[in-house]
Amino acid sequence: MHADKQKTSVFDYQPDDMVTEIEAARIIGMSVQFLRQSRMDGLRVSRTAGPPYHKFGRSVRYKISDLTAWLALHRIEPTATNGDT
Repeated sequence: MHADKQKTSVFDYQPDDMVTEIEAARIIGMSVQFLRQSRMDGLRVSRTAGPPYHKFGRSVRYKISDLTAWLALHRIEPTATNGDT
């Protein structure tokens, strides 16, 4: 891969790669603020929990395999009975 090319897709990484919260937000299509808030709040009723993360001192990193698993967990197959019209 060319050094200038920005990685923007989960397919640009290996499963064990670790990424920053900015890269993780871009990959999952959510805001950095969502990731920060979900880390502070933990599991809350009626809130989507964020993906698992690793903490190294003050640094936060997300593993690509955790991000892909989180995306798969929140995938909804459209049906006539899921309440969406």
